[in-house]
Order: sequence, then C-alpha cells, then structure tokens
Amino acid sequence: MLNRLDDYFVHQGNRPLDEATGSGALWQEALYFNLHSADGRCSAIGGLDVFPNSGFAVAWLMVERDGGHFATFQTGGLGNWRDELGVGALRFQVIEPLRRWRLSLADEANGIHGELEFESGSAPTHFRPIRLDDGHEVVLEQSYFNQLGRFHGSLRVAGQTFSGFRGLRARRWGVIDSQRLPFYNWMSVPLSDGGIVAWQFETPDGEVLYCDGARLHDDGRSTAIVRLDHHWELGAGARHPHRLDAVLHLADGTTLPLRFRTQATHHVGAVPPHWSDAVAAERDYAEAAASSIELVGEFTVAGETAIGIYDVATRRGYRRYALPALES
Repeated sequence: MLNRLDDYFVHQGNRPLDEATGSGALWQEALYFNLHSADGRCSAIGGLDVFPNSGFAVAWLMVERDGGHFATFQTGGLGNWRDELGVGALRFQVIEPLRRWRLSLADEANGIHGELEFESGSAPTHFRPIRLDDGHEVVLEQSYFNQLGRFHGSLRVAGQTFSGFRGLRARRWGVIDSQRLPFYNWMSVPLSDGGIVAWQFETPDGEVLYCDGARLHDDGRSTAIVRLDHHWELGAGARHPHRLDAVLHLADGTTLPLRFRTQATHHVGAVPPHWSDAVAAERDYAEAAASSIELVGEFTVAGETAIGIYDVATRRGYRRYALPALES
C-alpha cells in the first residue's frame, strides 16, 4: 500500500539514506511526467532518473510543437539526491505528496522555459510488482505508480507559450534496462470522468507477460485492466502505429473498446536537441535510436474523444506487425 512518503526519493532497506538498497548499476529512483494541450498541438514528456550506484543523475524534457522537436538533457553528479530533485536548469519539487509536484526549467540554449505545477485528479494507481528477465538477467524489476491530473502554469518553446495542459505523472524505483525491454503497450487517457492507465508487456510472438492498469472514475471507483488486445495500422517502415484499435478487458468481466489516432510523437532516447518530422533523415534516426516511442493523439472511448498518450516499445521485435529486432 502506498503512503505519502512513497512520493519522495527515500526507498531503502537497512542502509543509510545516501545509499540504495539495490546493488546493480541500473537501480534507480525515477519520476516521469507527460502533458498535452487540449488539441494535442503542444505536448511534452520528461522526468528525472537517479542512478545512485553509478553516481549520476539525468533530468530531461522533450517538447513537440507542430512537428518540431525540442529537448533538454541535464546530467550531473548525485549531490543531495534524496532531497534536491533535479539537475542543472531542470528542477522538480514535491509540494504535497501524492497530490502536487512542481517542474521548473529555463533552458536558453534550447529555447524551452516552463513553470508548471501538477495537481492530481485521482488517487494513484499502484501497479502490481513487475519483474521481467532476459535469460538469466533482470531487465525490469520495479515498483511503479501513476496519477492522472492537470498542470497549472505555462510552457514556452521557440517563442510560443502554451498552457491548459492535462496529463500524468508517475514514480518508479528499482531496475530497468530500457534498451532490452520486451514489446509493450502503455497508455494514459484523461477522460471527463477519470481516465484510463494501462501497461502490457509481450513476447515477440504475442504472449502476454504482464498486464495491469485501471479504468478510473472521479468518485474513486477503479476497475483493474487484465488484458489489452490491440490491432495496429502502420506506415511503410514505421515502428509505431498511426492508428490503433484496442479492447481493454476488465476484471469485472466487461470489455472497453477504444480507438486511437496519432497526431505527434516523442522518441525516447539519444535524440538531437532540435529535429523535425519534416526531415526524413532526422525522423528515421529518431525512430531507430528510440528505446520507446510515445504517441500523442486522439482517443475515442465510449463515445468520448480525448487527447492522451499511447507509448510503445518495439526494439525486441514483434512478429504480428513484422517488426524485426533492433541492435541494443
């Protein structure tokens, strides 16, 4: 069960708080945000990844606006990492645990400025513990929870200011090897009454390894998601869909069909600070380098349309969509 302290970077065993319990180089404390305007014209994803056993931290933010991509990556030493959340110009702060967080950024070089405050719209969804192995090596073993909500404040990119964002924030801690994760579908969909969060991992042959999530309601009701059936429409050479038809299977035996149409993309990985969808070579490079691709677009659920994010990881390949594995 979660409590207020789970929002802080204090996850620990019997060691002093400046040491982590996990011994591997990839053990981390991390936070994540996504936000999007009501029309999907501007969106951003970002977070903070702290690797105490490796001695460094990364704060990052990727912004997409009308097909143009802008990113900032701030790396540095640990410092007082349990208490001071951020690196360089990108800073985070817990204002009220499990309810409100602040994000601040002033990156003149990359033209990104933001003062945003996330306010949760629901209780956090705490996913079942996740452990996935590749042979004898662990590629994912983490605790994870997320919350849908609204962002107050504004984000300025390339001279234009945007506000009125909705989205999600998440916290996780444990081991993750992003380049070796199996195929997955992940989604966050804010709706007029609550929303949907889901995460499903599969083998290249489509065997479900893990699925969890929930259909959430504003009055606190929550129904677990136990399976996510999906059908993609892909363009030539693409590793992500431009359209999705899906059926969510709920723990109460009901199903919830939904559709998704891609409007914009965020390629999570070693991408340049500025690039454009209109330049084929830049787009192809981002597609090949990404550990996952977060798609911003329009969901249709039970007659309602809403902007949300559909995130996919395809580096390990997926035969049904004729996606070959990529080099790690």
